[in-house]
Amino acid sequence: MRLQRYYAVADGTPVGRPYDAYPEWLWPVPPCHRSAFDALIAWVERGTQPPAGRALGRPASGNVVNSCALEGN
Repeated sequence: MRLQRYYAVADGTPVGRPYDAYPEWLWPVPPCHRSAFDALIAWVERGTQPPAGRALGRPASGNVVNSCALEGN
């Protein structure tokens, strides 16, 4: 069993301000931080395996400012 995951966020920006100026090119990274941390908590507390590490591409639709799916997109 692999004990680490790595999620690379393509075209992500660590703060929201640049996203406001270029919403068609950038997306905020903090929602992905929250999703990854939630997956870590579920792994440690409930034994739920997180998704495999991978590159996350900017979603084509949806709320990119407040959510980030570690699977799918």
